[in-house]
Amino acid sequence: MSPGEIISIQVTKQQGFYAPLTPSGTIVVNKILASNYATVSNHVLAHQMMGIYRWWISLVGGSQSTERIPWILQVMQSVEKMIRWCGRLILTGIDIYGDTL
Repeated sequence: MSPGEIISIQVTKQQGFYAPLTPSGTIVVNKILASNYATVSNHVLAHQMMGIYRWWISLVGGSQSTERIPWILQVMQSVEKMIRWCGRLILTGIDIYGDTL
């Protein structure tokens, strides 16, 4: 597979969502290789984190529900937000008490 040129992007509105979970973390659509992880800048890191979810569903089975995000993914999102918040505090030199580090 080699990189290609995006010719056009179209907006489509539909109800619901679809998030395929593939072993590689990638999917080919219309001969275009794409990441399954839409909003991340680091595909490899996202795929490693989703390994936790793939392991979980191998133990308890997957859900076919399209009505909500599985609780384990919600927990992982919360942890990611907390890590990102802590990283900002470290990078800016501000601690949680308002003093500079």
